[in-house]
Amino acid sequence: MRNAILKDKAEKARQRFIKSIDTEAICRLASSYHNGLSCKIFDTPKHGSFNVCVFVEFDTNPPERWVVRIPLPTRAVWIDERIETQLATMRYVTAKTTIPVPRIHAYSFTQDSPIDTAFIIMDYVQGQTLKDLGFKKGKKWRTYTRPTEATNKLHSQLSDLYIQLRQLEFPEIGALGLPVVDGKLSYDCSADDIRVCHRPLSIEVAMQELEDALLWLAENEFDKSPDPGLDKRGGRNSLYARHHFRRYVLDTWLDSAVDKGPFVLMHGDILMLMSNLLFDDDLNLVAVLDWEWSLVVPAQMLVPPVWLSGGGPEWVLIGTSIFCTEVGRFVGTIRDRERALQVPPRLSQEWAKMERWCHTAVVMALFSPDLTYDVYWDLIFYLTEEKKSDDADFRKFYMKAIEPRLTAFMEAPERKAFLARKEEEQRRFFDDEKKYFNNLFTRQIAKEGKAGRAKQKSSGHALPTIQRRLRGAETPGGNQHLQLFMEAKGTKLLFKYPDAPSDLLAAMENFDCKLHHVLDFSHICSDRLCIDVGKETCPLHDSVPSPEAQTYLWRRCCIRHHLDHLYDWGIPKTGQNFYYESMLRDAGGMTTLTPPSSRLRRGGILYGQMYSLTNEIIDAARTFPFQNPDLRQLALDPQLRNGVQSICGKPASGKNITDRAYLASKRRCHYGSYEGDGCSRFFRVASKVQHYPGRPVTMMMMLVW
Repeated sequence: MRNAILKDKAEKARQRFIKSIDTEAICRLASSYHNGLSCKIFDTPKHGSFNVCVFVEFDTNPPERWVVRIPLPTRAVWIDERIETQLATMRYVTAKTTIPVPRIHAYSFTQDSPIDTAFIIMDYVQGQTLKDLGFKKGKKWRTYTRPTEATNKLHSQLSDLYIQLRQLEFPEIGALGLPVVDGKLSYDCSADDIRVCHRPLSIEVAMQELEDALLWLAENEFDKSPDPGLDKRGGRNSLYARHHFRRYVLDTWLDSAVDKGPFVLMHGDILMLMSNLLFDDDLNLVAVLDWEWSLVVPAQMLVPPVWLSGGGPEWVLIGTSIFCTEVGRFVGTIRDRERALQVPPRLSQEWAKMERWCHTAVVMALFSPDLTYDVYWDLIFYLTEEKKSDDADFRKFYMKAIEPRLTAFMEAPERKAFLARKEEEQRRFFDDEKKYFNNLFTRQIAKEGKAGRAKQKSSGHALPTIQRRLRGAETPGGNQHLQLFMEAKGTKLLFKYPDAPSDLLAAMENFDCKLHHVLDFSHICSDRLCIDVGKETCPLHDSVPSPEAQTYLWRRCCIRHHLDHLYDWGIPKTGQNFYYESMLRDAGGMTTLTPPSSRLRRGGILYGQMYSLTNEIIDAARTFPFQNPDLRQLALDPQLRNGVQSICGKPASGKNITDRAYLASKRRCHYGSYEGDGCSRFFRVASKVQHYPGRPVTMMMMLVW
């Protein structure tokens, strides 16, 4: 569950802890485990959610590098148990497989630590994450008719990893633990002495009991959380999804044939994250990191990773068919590797069914309960209760198929009482959040009883509209090279809340995930993502310019400060580098091709937009009813007329001036067709996509030829 207040407090405490780290003490600690050899810090400390890593380099030839890994006390949940699990798992995997695991040099639990906190010292491995390698971005990765050479190499490396994990079978469920020697846990042991401990559960369980325990933990989290997300999802929808997801898992999804095994080792993080895999320049896997959350699970829960097709959990649900296609290719590689390695084809046989249905979605919801809502409404509901409607009017489908079920479900008095309590807790939290962050507005619980407040159709429902527009544009007369541009409107709201991603690159990836699923990838020539850099800022960040971009929405002063960051070889002047200028101009700003040598272009971003100072002036145009088909004769409001004249320095009666004023208004969605720069024309329509409950996103479709 979200809790922006606790998240902010934890982040501040984490930063205080990182600043308090005595790097000289860390160097002395590392030297004490290397015969007193002196060392120095060679990089800034890095941290994740639970640990901070300090990097040291010894004065040897060649230099020897280690990582001192320290758990964050602000996330002090079972620190010693996690250290033990990580030690035991890394020891076992190193002994039983060829999976690349960093070598451990020293460790300490909390009680006996010379630095008063637990730690592990291991080899530093030079490598790049898949994100660093541009995974699923650009032609290196994205050829939609067949896998690229890079994709084939990645699948081969991942196959070796998963095949070997599948071969590690155990008699029971739990986490690996070290043997006790002379009253102490011993890392210097045989791998055969490493055992399964019953953590995080305290009793021996079979598969059904594990699933039931995970579901109970999810329900308890929802019950205790002061912020269960009722502003985005609505109470009835959330309760219905959680109840029926549990029933589906226990009654349908669970395979009773494997209730007593086999049980296999699962890396606790790579299901959701690809950042724990390091590769060299040739895409050879050189290290698998962060084994602290690994556990022994039923084989049914070892599934292909969420990020396999290039996105996160949302992309798995939106682009399910594409994800399953990628799984099919991956399974084919696994099958070939099993034959080459002459091992039993257990993994390929178990994963063959995942080519047809997304079992990964169920497992990710079991381990990340906040995804239960989306997994149920996007996937399981249509499988178990009502076939997805082809009707473009989702409201009709909602009133017919969903509303009666919600009404009947909520007739139980205990559910009404529970929902009333959660709504009251949510309102109190909204008030606390407003005071804590000094927000101007308070979030509101989503109203229910209407189709617009339920889990709405995914953006894939926009496909029929797109296809109709394409057919209408393909008229005789030599129209060639049709290009369809997608623009998401109203998305800035998604980045204004404290728990939203504020990093610019994270925002780019989020947009990439949202936009790609509505298109047939086989028709995409290249990746095109227009980044709209506004002049607002997230309430959690200061407006003072900093050396690096801190938020998705920069203030204007930050825009000026970051021009050198955006353009390495010089700032383009107004009117330069426009691409379909008449089409892409928006709100008095400009959209440009990013320079070939810029960081943005190297990162795969072809277009960027910089706002000018005109937004406040043009805001007056946003409610003016621009419906006159003859824009040259349009009688503008005096305030608007003066505004556009100040912006453009020309009489407001000019056609291009009124066009700009029109395009700056929200009424521009209804603009029919427009002659561009003499060689390009476009047709622009709008389609509202309600992927987030209660928060519509308008997809602007621009057909250019």
